[in-house]
Amino acid sequence: MNRQALENMYLENIKIKQVIAGQPINHGGSRCTMECDTENHHVHTYCTMCKKNLFYGTTIHDCIIGFTLGKIRPDMNPKFLINNQWWKEPQAVQLENNINYLKYIERLMNDLPVYKVSLEPFIANLD
Repeated sequence: MNRQALENMYLENIKIKQVIAGQPINHGGSRCTMECDTENHHVHTYCTMCKKNLFYGTTIHDCIIGFTLGKIRPDMNPKFLINNQWWKEPQAVQLENNINYLKYIERLMNDLPVYKVSLEPFIANLD
């Protein structure tokens, strides 16, 4: 994803609202705060996803929009995600993973908890 595509993704959720001097916005999401110069005309840059007023001209900011580890969040645009495996796992790793997957499926099929429950107390070793 290049910078322009990232900026466009953020711009989809940004609303720009002009505020008239002496008439501050007192309700709604893009309301005036203590930082606003209510005596003069000013502009609000408001993000509808994170519900914050941003500094004028800000597009890319700390928002709930973003990338997580291989998961598509509801606020994300899936066309920007690419999930192609670009490496080849060694044969030993593939076998170990397959064994773990089979154990997991077996426990699900037998209606057992996914992780074995131990009733013995666990005491950590002291240094």
